[in-house]
Amino acid sequence: MVIQKLKALSLSWAAWMVLTSPALATPAHPLDPLSWDEHWDVLTILADEGKLTDDTRFSRVTFAPPEKRRVWSWRKGQSLPRKAIAFMREGPTTIEATLDLKARRITDWVERTDVQPIWLEGEYGSDIVDKVKEDPRYAEALEKRGIEYPMFVDCSPGPRGFLGEAELADIRFGVVSCGYPVGARNSMARRIEGFTVIVDMHSKEILEFRDDEIVNIHDTIADYDLGSLGPLREFDAPIKVEQPKGHGFTLDGNMVKWDNWRFHVRPDHRLGIIVSTVTWNDEDRERPVMYEGHLSEMFVPYMAPQRAWRDKNFIDAGEYSTGGIADPLEPGLHCPETAVFMDEIVADDTGRPKDRRRAVCLFEAYSGDINWLHKHEGRPKRELIARTSARLGNYDYIIDFRFQTDGQIKVAAGSTGIVQAMATTEKNATEPSDSDTPADRYGRFVDDHIIGVNHSHYFSFRFDLDVDGPENSFEMTKLKQVILPEDNSRRSLWVTEPVIAKREENAKLRKNLNTPAVWRFINPDKKNAHGYSTSFQIAGGMTARTLLSEDDYPRRRAGFIDHDFWVTPYKADELYAAGLYPTESKPGKGLPEWTAENRPIENTDIVAWYTMGMHHVVRAEDWPVMPIVWHDVMLRPFDFFDENPAMTSGLKP
Repeated sequence: MVIQKLKALSLSWAAWMVLTSPALATPAHPLDPLSWDEHWDVLTILADEGKLTDDTRFSRVTFAPPEKRRVWSWRKGQSLPRKAIAFMREGPTTIEATLDLKARRITDWVERTDVQPIWLEGEYGSDIVDKVKEDPRYAEALEKRGIEYPMFVDCSPGPRGFLGEAELADIRFGVVSCGYPVGARNSMARRIEGFTVIVDMHSKEILEFRDDEIVNIHDTIADYDLGSLGPLREFDAPIKVEQPKGHGFTLDGNMVKWDNWRFHVRPDHRLGIIVSTVTWNDEDRERPVMYEGHLSEMFVPYMAPQRAWRDKNFIDAGEYSTGGIADPLEPGLHCPETAVFMDEIVADDTGRPKDRRRAVCLFEAYSGDINWLHKHEGRPKRELIARTSARLGNYDYIIDFRFQTDGQIKVAAGSTGIVQAMATTEKNATEPSDSDTPADRYGRFVDDHIIGVNHSHYFSFRFDLDVDGPENSFEMTKLKQVILPEDNSRRSLWVTEPVIAKREENAKLRKNLNTPAVWRFINPDKKNAHGYSTSFQIAGGMTARTLLSEDDYPRRRAGFIDHDFWVTPYKADELYAAGLYPTESKPGKGLPEWTAENRPIENTDIVAWYTMGMHHVVRAEDWPVMPIVWHDVMLRPFDFFDENPAMTSGLKP
């Protein structure tokens, strides 16, 4: 039996030495991610319990945090339970295994056949592609398009947005996409358009093969690498950032201290970066601000009705985070040369740990901006940025948590990369279309025979704010017009009207310029020197109100976009706005399902969910690589202090 287990894991002698090593020492902080040894502990515990076979595959291995109250009360050197969760697959069965790493035992084992976990790395290179290429319809499709060298065609299956088809329900299926990269480095300009192949990833069957539109491969080149472009223009006077006395922050493991801020930061397989236990040191008093903040989910639906495009409605973080969502950060590109980097350990398909270098960076920034100013007195703006980058197919996303000296936290999402491109028979917008529908009906020409397809971006963030403690309420301070008496020379003004949300239904909100309001998490039991409840405001930037109909399946699967803002009572397992398993998910998962109970949210531990985004009408300037576009939401102290915390004189005693 032992030999079979070791064989299933395909362990090398070096790995065996790791497996027989003593138990791991207590981590430096209860929210530290799993170490290399702890990843191996997960595997050996499962092996000792007889839970691994040759078919076992791992979607994700992560640590299970201790209870929130115990984390807040934890002090350095104290020991807390150390648990891990392994998300596994055995054929069509999805398994969630919880393990006690100190006791070396499995504490919970759940098997499910009603969900689909994220795709494995190996599935993208599945041997189903060989079966597709052997199908005579494939050769016929290439011949119709005048492809001279079929041996150079690249194909790969990928997860597909479920549209509710009865024949595909409960099947792990993928759609095979192909490109013809001959003579081009940027294969996004060489998509083979018009045919659709849907496959069953378990049975390796071809479920659907359709060839609806014949578009020949054109010789358009859209390469963007420096080797193709040559030297880019530069300034004769470079800007150089130096910190001759070192960083202005200190890093103790994953704990960061900067200015009055204290927080824990860690890379995360699915979410990229998580910022936790955020406090402000107020005259040597650590005041809680936020227990946890992170990206929760992304949704990117494309706006083309063709058979090969209608399934392109991606729930990115939950569907495409296989192998870890974070892309390695490059010094001098993603982050300045002065940055400090954090590595990540992720599990591969077999569960074995592998290093992901430079998954998170920390750096200080000064851009010449102003923090506060009056006449000739003021303070320049300096901030600390915790950053990660996620490359999800064609797009690259930058996620920032920017801590500021005035007590604000700006959370920003930047979109860059390559827009999804559709090949067309028409060369540009001046050529008449062969059909009644203009070629650029669903996008805009960005190159010869290339259309950048219209789409939307939604970023859902989860903020577990604990303003001066976990018991908070959500207050909408509405701005209400008041008509003044006839004897007043002014005719109108506005006043504030605070409303406390009692239940979840009262806090499902959309930004509306016609009904302005200030959204705040308040602590009813804590007052500032002026008698107001201490609070933090959630001040959102651009939102993208959905234009999808209520009965459109992609919208129903990503129901969190129905509102810009939600408030829920804290639950440790409610982390992802579209649910734990969004791959091929049914409608209503995540926030719509949880809030259907309409739970009470007054003076209790509550969580804010904010969705920001944009509708992207593609410009010529977005090709071949899109300049970065930023969106942000501010977490602002609102009566949390007695005066401006960025004043150099400090707070009043």
